[in-house]
Amino acid sequence: MEQFEVKAQAILLGTAFLSIVSTNSYAQTKEQLQAEGEFVRTLIRARDAKDCRLQLRLIDERQTELRSQVKSLRHSKQAGVPITSGGGTRYLLTQIEGLTNRRAIVARECK
Repeated sequence: MEQFEVKAQAILLGTAFLSIVSTNSYAQTKEQLQAEGEFVRTLIRARDAKDCRLQLRLIDERQTELRSQVKSLRHSKQAGVPITSGGGTRYLLTQIEGLTNRRAIVARECK
């Protein structure tokens, strides 16, 4: 069982790291990186405490926040505000997808 927990922890950290590194770095603002780092630290603390409800709530809240940012980016793009690339939207959508996958893993582990 301990090997499973170590493996799950490694997957969580690896996923968080890859989600940050794999996207276009120019799409990541300092605020995005700080928010992502704080979210990952809080999620790890909840996992260590084996608090499934908190993990799920944190993931849901982060997804809501990211969806709001996507909506804001798309709205400003439609309003004619110049955006240099679609990297910001891709970054956020990648994060949302990763959180959806993580939520499924947490839900399965907590049953």
